Formats: sequence, structure tokens, C-alpha cells
Amino acid sequence: MLLCAIAGAVAAAAISISLKPIYRATTQVLIDPSVRQPFEDRSAPTRYLEDTFVVDSQVTVLQSSSVLRNVVTHLNLTEDPEFGDQPASQGILTSLFGGSGKGSPETQEASANSSVEALRDAMSVDREGLTFVINVSVDAGSPIQAAILSNAIVETYITDQAGQVSNVGRTVEEKVGDRLKILRGQLREAEARVEAFKAKNNLQSTDQNGLLTDQELAELNTQLTEQKAALAAAEAKASEIRRMIDSGADLDALTDVTASTTIANLRQQYATVARAEANLSAELLPSHPDLIRARAQTREIRGQIESEIRRIASTAQLEADVLRDRVAKLEIQLDTVRSRSNLDQQSRIELQELQIDADTNKTLYENLLSRTKEITEIDQISIPNARIISPAIPPSSPVWPKKKLLVLLGLFLGGMIGTLLAIGRSAFSLCMRYLLYPRSDVAYASAGDLATPAVPEIPAPRSPQLAPQAPPAALAVSYLPRPPSQGRLEDMDTEDLLTSLWDFKSGATDREMRPYWKSVFTILKKLQSDRVDGFASTVIVTSTDGGHSMAALSVVFAAASLKNFRVLLVDNNAAAERLSPKMLDRPHPATDLNDAVKLANLDIDFLSLTHGRRKYQQDTKDSYQVLNGSGLDPEFDLIVISESPMASPQVEAVLRDAADHVIVSVERSAALSA
Repeated sequence: MLLCAIAGAVAAAAISISLKPIYRATTQVLIDPSVRQPFEDRSAPTRYLEDTFVVDSQVTVLQSSSVLRNVVTHLNLTEDPEFGDQPASQGILTSLFGGSGKGSPETQEASANSSVEALRDAMSVDREGLTFVINVSVDAGSPIQAAILSNAIVETYITDQAGQVSNVGRTVEEKVGDRLKILRGQLREAEARVEAFKAKNNLQSTDQNGLLTDQELAELNTQLTEQKAALAAAEAKASEIRRMIDSGADLDALTDVTASTTIANLRQQYATVARAEANLSAELLPSHPDLIRARAQTREIRGQIESEIRRIASTAQLEADVLRDRVAKLEIQLDTVRSRSNLDQQSRIELQELQIDADTNKTLYENLLSRTKEITEIDQISIPNARIISPAIPPSSPVWPKKKLLVLLGLFLGGMIGTLLAIGRSAFSLCMRYLLYPRSDVAYASAGDLATPAVPEIPAPRSPQLAPQAPPAALAVSYLPRPPSQGRLEDMDTEDLLTSLWDFKSGATDREMRPYWKSVFTILKKLQSDRVDGFASTVIVTSTDGGHSMAALSVVFAAASLKNFRVLLVDNNAAAERLSPKMLDRPHPATDLNDAVKLANLDIDFLSLTHGRRKYQQDTKDSYQVLNGSGLDPEFDLIVISESPMASPQVEAVLRDAADHVIVSVERSAALSA
């Protein structure tokens, strides 16, 4: 088996050396959702890249033919021996037969498609968990080529994304340009219809796209309102002056009089002259010439003041008359313009419809033109949202073949083959031995088939000399022949006995123990056939000399190895070496089945009834009395009791009172002679 394992490992190592190595390089690219364009509205929600499905879409885009074809063209992979469509030797054959190296366009297209598919098969693109990071890996025969291809794919993808934005801008500009031409023509036609309608109906427009008639009407209405207000003020002033004149009141209190600078100057002169006259009157006689001249000057200035006051009063009346005439003329003019406006009402409605159509076309044209220029300018300075965060570097070791893994696999397969060969050899030897020595592998069953062999008497202290006698044929008794070397069995501990059992079940046991274990399983087969479901089978293992402890263990271990078979071992043999020291680390007093100990390592339950008894001291309470006094039998499928040596009458009594089967351990030579 070891040689087969070594041979398998050597073969695997040789195969791994002969295989072509495959190197893998990985580039990590980040699809950054936080990138915003320079002219993007900052108050607007984040863009669609925050949706995780967009990242999954970019995984597909990275493997698309548009990206890979650019890589194939840029790196000329059609001529590469690994990714090209044709082997390198074809160029020699083509040159020998006079063919063209490049071939027809159809051939070049097919070669490019084949290289694209080869590159797609060699690459793997996956998302890093739920992040916005994408891993792009490429397998190649060279570590440098793997790194170059991985980086080239990602760089081409980023360039292609930026080119797509520019292409979209150009496409929009082209399509919108055609639409702008149509809108420009429609706008010109609408404006031409408006001007033609105005000329036909003698409608003049203003700078605010209104009609001149409407503007004139509004201005006349404003002037009329202002003149009427001025007329009302002038008439009120003139009426007040006439009232004061008719009543003889002093006109000096009039507002216009007090506000007149002429009146103010005359009054200042009058005050000066009046003061001089008063001085002269005090000094001179009334007939004095100077006094006469002073009085004349005073009267003259007073007359000038009165004349100026009358002029102001007549001016107020004149102003009222002028305003009254102006208001009348404005009313006539307003009526005329209003009449002309009423006549143009129908034309005005049609003009408004034409003007609305022209304004709508103008608004559409201006908005579309502005938006087109904005898109064109913004796309020229757009920022890509994908960037390389970890470029690929040439790997130091290949991903295939895994030499250590192949060697271990070869070692394992070689070991398996060696194991199968060893098992086959053991099975073949076992079959041959069974054919050559059939009687040595037979376990004798009930006493109805075999007579009890004569066993020599073995003296034992404080124990009667027992010899087996042939029990009645109706009793269920089996004889378990001991191995040729009984000392070997007695020298075994529980682990050695278990190892021998599993060697037998796997076909690897030696020649001495194989007949012994076959006899044990033959007896177990009979016990299973006689067992009633729901009830525990009680088996007593005994002998004439007390040397059956290991035989009892053999039966218990063999039964425990069966599927879903719970076994209880009861040690009640005080005539020989007890089982308790082998099974328990410390003494465990017990009186009934409730004191049974679960041995998890051996997958059995154990109960010792020999605690406190000296060797060869017979128990006053038989083991079957313990079983009859306990209600735990249904918990076990098989209860094996290692009893003290028994003679045939005792075996018969036990079978009749409690046990379902008795196994007697005898020497193999005695069993064969029977």
C-alpha cells in the first residue's frame, strides 16, 4: 500500500511538471457612485449608480464584445499563439502554397471573433461582495501577458465609457440639429404671416409687440385724465378769485399773489416809499414838493401791486379756459381712436392667434437651441465614474497546475489503490482458506446437534470439579471454540480485542483469530433469528474452568458492532479473573440493573455483581434473580452475563428459569473432536 501511494505521488508530480502552467492576474475597478459631473445640480438626488443592479450591469459590459474586440485589435491578439484563431505553423503552410497571410475580410472577421471568444473564455469578471468594486481576472500562459490583458480590458472599458458619452453628445447634436432647422423654418413662416396680416389690415405694432392703436388709445386716455385733473384745479382757482373780487375782499391772501416774486418786490418798494413818505410828512408841510413826490410814488407802487393782482386773477381764468379747450379736444381725439380700435377688433383677434403661434415656435426654438449647446459643452468635460484602484501585476505562481495538490491527490489515490489491492488479496486468501479448511471455521450450535465435548478436569480452589455433560436437545446451548492459543486471547485488553474484531470485519485479521470470530458471529446470527422484538434476549456465557471472560467480551463487542443493537454486559463470574478491572477505572458497587454504567467509548452498558466478593466465592443471589427483579430489560436488545463455571444441570436450570441462550466456552480441539 505504501509503495502504491509513493508511486501515485511520483506519477502526479511528473504529470504536474509536464502540464502547461496557467497564470492569473486581477485588476480591480471601482464604479464610484459619488462622482458628480461639473455642471450637475448639487441639490438633485444622486444619480442612478447608487442602484446596485447598475454594478451588475457593468460586469456584463466588461465582458461584452465591444470592449473585448477593441482589446483584440489594440494588442493584435489574432496573431497571438494562445488567443489567435490559427496556429503559428499555418503561416508557413500559407506561404508555401502561395496564400495570403492576412486573408479575406471575412477571414479576418472570423479570426477576430475567435480571438474575442478565446479572451472571454480566459477572463472572469465578478463583483466583490455587495460593494462597488469589480474584479477582472485573465488567465494566460505567461504572467506578464495575463497582467497586460487584465489591465488592457479595464482601460479599454473606461475609455469606451468616456467615448460613449461623447458619442451620445454628438448623436444628440446631430438629431437636434435637424429638428432645429425645422423649428427655425416654422418660426420664420409664423413671423412672416404676422407681418403680412399687419400690413394687409394696416395694423402697426410697437416695440412690445403691441398695436400702435392700442398704445395711442392708452396714451390719450392718460393725457385726458391728467388734463381733466388740471382743469378742475384751474376752475377752482378762477372761481375763488372771482368770488373774492365780487365780495370786495383783499386779494393779497391769494396763494398765487403771495407766491409771486413781482408782488414781493413791489411790496418791498412800497414799504420803502411809504416809510420815506412818513418821515417827510413828519418834517415837511403837506405842500412841500418832496412830500408830494413821495406820496405820488406811494400811489404809483400801490397801483402796480393792484394791477399785478388783477393780472394774476385774469391769468387763472385764462388757464382754466385753455385747459377746458384741451380736454374737449382730447375727448374728441379719444373717441376717434376708440372708434378705429373697435373697427380693428376682429383683425386684432386673428393677429393675436398668429402672434401666439409665432411666440410658441420661438420659445421652442430658443429652449431647444440652449439645451443642445448645454449638452454639447457639458459632455466635452464629463468625468468618468469608473477608475482602477488596483492594477494587475504579473503573478509569481501559476493557478494551475497545483503541484502540491496533485501530489497529495496522487498519494491518496495510490494509497486507495494499495488498500483495495490488500483487501482483495485478503479476501482471496480468506476464500481459499474457507475452501481448504471448512471445519475449522464452524461454530457448534445447540446441543441437539452436538454432544458436549469431554473437557479435562481443572482443579480450582474452593470450587468443585465440573465437567460438561450433554444437556437435553431442547435446550438452546452453543459452544464457542477458543482460539488455538488461548493465552493470546487472555492477554488481550479491550482495545486489542476491538482491534481484532474490526480487522476481522475488514478482512485483515490473522489466521488464528479468523475462525474464532466466525464462530462468534454464527452464534449471534442464531440469537437474532430467535429474538422477539420488544424483549431483551438474555445470554449466559460460561465454561467449565472459568476462563470465559474474554469470550463474553467477544460476544458483547460483536453484538455492539451491529446496527441499532444495545448491549448490556453483566459480570457475575467470581471463579476467575473478573471483568470489572478491565471495564471500570474504579470499583462500582451494584445490586440491580439500575446501577449499570454506560461505557460510551465501547458503546455498551456494564454491570458488575462481583463487588465485595472474594475469588471463587459463590454469590447467594443469582444473576437471573437480578434480571427478574428489574424492569429495565426492554431498554436492551441483548443482555450477556458472564457467569461462574457451570455443569449441565446448572445450564439446564438457567435456561429454564431465566436465560434464553447459553454459550459455553470450550477448547477448540475438544470441539473439533466432537
